[in-house]
Amino acid sequence: SVLDDFSKKISDLENNLTEDISDLQNNLDISTSKYFDILKNEVGYFEQNISEKISDLQVNFVRNEKHIQDARKDFLVAVGFASLTAEIFAFVKILLSSFELS
Repeated sequence: SVLDDFSKKISDLENNLTEDISDLQNNLDISTSKYFDILKNEVGYFEQNISEKISDLQVNFVRNEKHIQDARKDFLVAVGFASLTAEIFAFVKILLSSFELS
């Protein structure tokens, strides 16, 4: 009968929709899990990479600080030497002028 045919078609449609929705849900679950795993790996790589860069930056800061301290010491030594040299020349000049007066 027509009602039986209609009932069968509705039942088939319901079964097909249920299967399709189930397949979509499975695909979504698989895709989400796969995306999560990829994202987790990328975040892990990013964390490791940024940690290495921060560590290198800290080492560079320490190295630069040491270099600056060494350069400062060298500068102070050079300034002290220049000052001492100027004092020696002034003293020698005074000595020479005192010999000329005698």
